[in-house]
Amino acid sequence: SADEVHVRKPNPKIFDYALNLANAKKEESILIGDDWIADFLGGKNYGLNVIFFDVFKEKSDLKDIKRVENLVEVKKYL
Repeated sequence: SADEVHVRKPNPKIFDYALNLANAKKEESILIGDDWIADFLGGKNYGLNVIFFDVFKEKSDLKDIKRVENLVEVKKYL
């Protein structure tokens, strides 16, 4: 958790920690997040493949991002 690393997203250390904990590679991972700054921008800046979970339809005008409004839609990006 972020408490164990003593940082919060979008700090890259939290993404390092999560990938190491999962024994996963950045280029083989997907982050699905609902916070524009911490999840989407933080993950993108870190180099992750990111899907924005736009539950409040805040970014519905953006067409050049991977975006879903419900989790069933995630499969279109897999």
